[in-house]
Amino acid sequence: MQLDQLLEMLRQNWKYIAFVMGVGVLIMIGGIIRKKSIQKHGAQFFEQNPDAARIYFENHVGMTNSAVQVVSVNGEGPILDMEKSKQFVYALPGLATLSLRHTAQRPGIVYKTVTETTDGTVQVQIEARKRYQLGFNGKTGEFSIAELPD
Repeated sequence: MQLDQLLEMLRQNWKYIAFVMGVGVLIMIGGIIRKKSIQKHGAQFFEQNPDAARIYFENHVGMTNSAVQVVSVNGEGPILDMEKSKQFVYALPGLATLSLRHTAQRPGIVYKTVTETTDGTVQVQIEARKRYQLGFNGKTGEFSIAELPD
């Protein structure tokens, strides 16, 4: 394709290109606003509860997408926050009951994707100002939580 043909194509389709770019910019702005809102809410909670522990959870993207989601902490909606690109929830010291959900997506043979969801509950003794990592063992179907070093 020559430069003249490319320029002519851009001239003819500039409205479509501008629309797609505009939608992309709006999606990025929405993501930034959502992240700031989550961080603000988390900062307010931590300011009121400085002894709260952090429970990190990760999402894995690749051939098989995997995500652990905290549905509730002690029967209440989780207080989310972010540190760089890592998400975590706050939990107050003491015995905590975490309702969790693991979702895994992989390419399928008959269908485009196959989604497997596992729900579970973990009880853990939370210590003040500690950091924990949630995990999921796909072979056993069990959730785990481990204390992270400081």
